[in-house]
Amino acid sequence: MKSGASGLVELARLYGVELGYEAMGGGRHRADEQALRLTLRALGAPVDEEGSLRDALRLRRAELSALGVQPVTVAWNGALSKLHLRLKHDEVVNAHVVIRLENGAVITQQCTATPLRSRPRNGWQPTHSLRIGKLIHGYHQLQVETAGATHETHIISAPRHAWAPQDVRAWGVFCPLYALRSDDDCGVGDYTDLRQAAEWIGSLGGGFVSTLPLLSTFLDAPFDPSPYSPVSRLFWNELFLDIRRVPGYSGDACEGDALRSASLVDYRRTAAVRRKSLEQALRDAGDGVREQIRLFAEAHPHALDYARFRAVCDRRRDGWLVWPDRLRDGDIRAGDFAPDDVTYHLFVQWQADEQIAGLAAAHDAGAAALYLDMPLGVHPDGYDAWRFRDLFVPGVSAGAPPDPLFTAGQDWGFRPLNPRALRASGYSYFIQSLRHHLRHARMLRLDHVMSLYRLFWVPYGLGARRGVYVRYPEDELFAVLVLESARHQAVVVGEDLGTVPPAVRRAMDAHHIHRMYVGQFEMAPDNRPVVREPEEPVVASLNTHDMPTFAGFWRGSEIDDQQELGLIDAAGHEEAMQRRAALRAALSREVAGGGTVDPAVARQRILERLSQSPARYLLVNLEDLWLEEQPQNVPGTSTEKPNWRRRTRRSLEEIIRDAGIRRMLRSIGDRRPNSNVVKRADD
Repeated sequence: MKSGASGLVELARLYGVELGYEAMGGGRHRADEQALRLTLRALGAPVDEEGSLRDALRLRRAELSALGVQPVTVAWNGALSKLHLRLKHDEVVNAHVVIRLENGAVITQQCTATPLRSRPRNGWQPTHSLRIGKLIHGYHQLQVETAGATHETHIISAPRHAWAPQDVRAWGVFCPLYALRSDDDCGVGDYTDLRQAAEWIGSLGGGFVSTLPLLSTFLDAPFDPSPYSPVSRLFWNELFLDIRRVPGYSGDACEGDALRSASLVDYRRTAAVRRKSLEQALRDAGDGVREQIRLFAEAHPHALDYARFRAVCDRRRDGWLVWPDRLRDGDIRAGDFAPDDVTYHLFVQWQADEQIAGLAAAHDAGAAALYLDMPLGVHPDGYDAWRFRDLFVPGVSAGAPPDPLFTAGQDWGFRPLNPRALRASGYSYFIQSLRHHLRHARMLRLDHVMSLYRLFWVPYGLGARRGVYVRYPEDELFAVLVLESARHQAVVVGEDLGTVPPAVRRAMDAHHIHRMYVGQFEMAPDNRPVVREPEEPVVASLNTHDMPTFAGFWRGSEIDDQQELGLIDAAGHEEAMQRRAALRAALSREVAGGGTVDPAVARQRILERLSQSPARYLLVNLEDLWLEEQPQNVPGTSTEKPNWRRRTRRSLEEIIRDAGIRRMLRSIGDRRPNSNVVKRADD
């Protein structure tokens, strides 16, 4: 760095930008000056000009000095024993405190602000503390008047532990909903298929059914059907509606068997066919349905706004980033959209919410619980990035640093959330996103849980090798997550795979956030046993949606993919295949005493071993039960592979009738006592 490096380092520290990270293969990668400047600029620091660094430091220090209290304060277990203040006086001062509780009650009290004996030297420097006392759990507003000034803070009063029943050792199955095939489907699985699967698994003693995110996606123009690039984390995907259960529906929603018989989902065509049928159903449904739509819009604060946004997309056939200034700035007026399109989007959201609520209600009648997945990001042209654009950082993308597979790092293409803006908003958007899922799910997987602690930002134009980590207020984010888990009595699972700082896993353990155990990552020829046993507070599985199936892993199909994509050369391919052969041999010796065993035998023995392990939850990939070799997703590819499109080889009806599959699942269930339900306190 140049001569002003110390000032840049100090500014980065004051904004929570890390100066480097542990690089692949050892050593430390240090962030360069341009990467730091661009990241700081994205966070709002005025570092546009070379000579502005001194001014930026002065402004940031002044901003911190003027902060009488932090924007957010956590009261773990409701105890707010010390509220830190920054005051201009060094002596003891009187304070008048007003707390507006979430339930509408108001607490007032007179307190004494006492000087701190020791004060932090870095960042914000408080001078005094107040002793408030015990608060009920919830989101509250605290106002303190002292020394001639008034300061306010959001209070998150949360239990220390997420909801996590201790006496359950449940099992369940995973399958992407789009992939589920039924005898009378229309080119994609639907919410009724998922309910049928949940009822079947429940009848076998299973506790939950897991699937990929069910959030709304762009299915026309713009077009991006990836479940991890949703239009919004607040609305469901209408593609998965069971049209036969929609009011006003009649006729053939499939227009023949071409879509039904396809091995890959044709999202654009399927969405177009379904929309035509849904629009006709809406026209035929009558005034009673329109009244229900109106009530739905009133009950969901962002629903009408979302529907108008989607209607503008329908008319313009492009994303908001290229809209005229007025529309881009959030000002939608009559004439910018077709009113029927607005009604349509409200109609399908109402119906999607109804059908997913039916899934959740089925659990009370014995069906397996719903295990949902909340993605880290949203589509940059989507509703959330448009309506809450002050929360999303322009000029950077979220991603990941280089690793052994992605040696150039990863740029995921969506804008990260701004930690400072999140705090200022009291985490309203994060809370809404969690509640949208937890209204119906009894288990929730949080994608890339490390983002509660830090996230890798890639400034535009620099490439992922030069990205930097930005810190997030993890204590506050964990408090929100734990509070919502406790309120909804839902199990929370954090996706903590890959290189994760030890502090993240320590926090997960401390707050009872379940970790993930993936068998493919825990296998090695020299291990004893070859497959390491999982610990208790985890969701154990053989693989994930981003990995090969068990049969593909056994054969080494992902190694072939890596060579095809240029990630490894011929020598690397041969070496990896030799290591896989050694692993197969070691597994064969362990499960059968020698010789090469059939992959079906190895799969069943490993699943049975995981069933008997201390793991709290066991997740079985449905496609592993018939040794499917093709993966659902190959990371690092888009058009090269049919990601998020491949349908199951067997229909749901065939799977349910298969006696061999039932025997395999019952064998797992027999080894998992008390696994027939994900228990709530009032069950």
